[in-house]
Amino acid sequence: ANLVSLAIFKYAYFGMDCVKSGLNIFHVDWTAPHLHIILPLGISFFVFEFIHYLVDVYKGSKAVSSWMEFSAFAAFFPSQIAGPIKRYQEFESSLRSPIPWSSALFYEAMTLIVQGMFKKIAIADALGWVFASSYSTLAPLSAVDAWIAFFGFSIQIFCDFSGYTDIGRGSALLMGIRLPVNFQLPYIAEDIATFWRRWHISLSTWIRDYVYIPMGGSRCSYGEGLRNLFLTMTICGLWHGAAWQFIAWGSLHGLALIANREWKRILEKSPDLNSVVSQAPFKVVNVCVTFLFVAACFVMFRAPD
Repeated sequence: ANLVSLAIFKYAYFGMDCVKSGLNIFHVDWTAPHLHIILPLGISFFVFEFIHYLVDVYKGSKAVSSWMEFSAFAAFFPSQIAGPIKRYQEFESSLRSPIPWSSALFYEAMTLIVQGMFKKIAIADALGWVFASSYSTLAPLSAVDAWIAFFGFSIQIFCDFSGYTDIGRGSALLMGIRLPVNFQLPYIAEDIATFWRRWHISLSTWIRDYVYIPMGGSRCSYGEGLRNLFLTMTICGLWHGAAWQFIAWGSLHGLALIANREWKRILEKSPDLNSVVSQAPFKVVNVCVTFLFVAACFVMFRAPD
């Protein structure tokens, strides 16, 4: 029921566009109806948290006994726009026993809020204005404009997402509730798997626990494990937006994770090679290559189509 709700509100028009494109191949002209759908604010986070709750209770976790507590879990505004995705077990205990008010708590909360606002307003919004024209035109770009658009959006999207998260975490902390850390220096990750352990951590762990592992995870044949990894990241891309560029973005990350897993297997079989690539210069190269790949994929993420 949760997924159907998400499909209707978020993916109905995308689905009709796909049907229309398919019919056009056979020269069938079809005008998609206008359904007057308005996307509810934060619907993806609501759905993910509800699915997490239902699955965990089904598996034996204790259900929330109070309707008011469950309503607070669902409607807790600091985390509903950009995460982090809450786990109800942790949230319920925090709701019942909030952190006592203190000057140190206030200082920590306001530091997060001001830090988040600086990231969002001073960096992300300002950068978005600088290179917006580069993504809105098909005209050739100069080398400088192309590199600014390439690196600029990577900085913008990090400051935007992590800035929102900092504001949300700080706002929650003012009420005595500590939300999980959602970003841990992802752009200095040495490989793509480490990047996803540091980027939008609550989403990555949710996708792992409720998509990848139920598919079979890595507890199956090696080929099936790679398939599960690819499909999981493709679904992750679709979650970010109802458009083919998001699916392609997720699929590329899926292929990168497969390549990373294959590389790890090679290193396990070759201790000499492993000792060489463990040296500091190679770690710097790994960080640079990983960031360049992530930035290149973000160009597709930012593209209008």
